[in-house]
Amino acid sequence: MSATNVAVGNVPFEVDVDLLKNLAFVTNTQDGTVSVIDGKTNTVKDSLPVTGLYIAVNPTTEKVYVGGQDNSLTGLNEK
Repeated sequence: MSATNVAVGNVPFEVDVDLLKNLAFVTNTQDGTVSVIDGKTNTVKDSLPVTGLYIAVNPTTEKVYVGGQDNSLTGLNEK
């Protein structure tokens, strides 16, 4: 097994993975973004302007949920 570093936003906090699409989602608390990482290439595919700490992926519905400190919940479509 080998390790690969992927540069994401400032102060990454939580990660969740969609195993069906081979995508990882990382919340970046200091810059208010979510990084989308392509697991096949280990590169950042997208950076979304969503503020939050916690993240959960539902691969069946292709939805990503980001929970914030302000009691907010943001839903994102993976497409």
